[in-house]
Amino acid sequence: MAGRLDLDVIGVESFQADPSIELILRTKNKCEVSASVPRLLVCDHVSRVDNNTDILTISDMSRISYESIKRKVKPNLGLEILISNARLLDARELGRWVVQAKSLHSLCLSTRCQFIISSGAQSIFEMISSRTFESILRTLEIPSSIYWNKLSEWLSSKDSARFVKSL
Repeated sequence: MAGRLDLDVIGVESFQADPSIELILRTKNKCEVSASVPRLLVCDHVSRVDNNTDILTISDMSRISYESIKRKVKPNLGLEILISNARLLDARELGRWVVQAKSLHSLCLSTRCQFIISSGAQSIFEMISSRTFESILRTLEIPSSIYWNKLSEWLSSKDSARFVKSL
């Protein structure tokens, strides 16, 4: 399956970094990883956000307080929502999810955070197509070219900040 998707490494605990592999590790803890491998530290609860946190994953937007996010966020933090959480919602709840996603996007713009939409896929069968992803962006009234450019710039800034820290 990895060969079909053109992936070099999938979900491994540890590996020897190969400079030819373009890979960013998502980690939930502060374990030491080779400095040559870029990584993003992910947190799934607002109270655990600290200066090292790169991404706050918001799994249930209805339970999150925007005031608590405003207090804990720092510029350049990624606020991530998962499409997989919206897949099982009925029509009314899905409408509420869209409204909450729009307000989270507005919060990101006002606090200079990066808005991240992820499929939340736990397996290949949960992945979504690029057309579906673009449709979701359109529904959220986010121009796709701007979204992808900002996300790319954000990832580059994270990578360059780590490079400066390691010097």
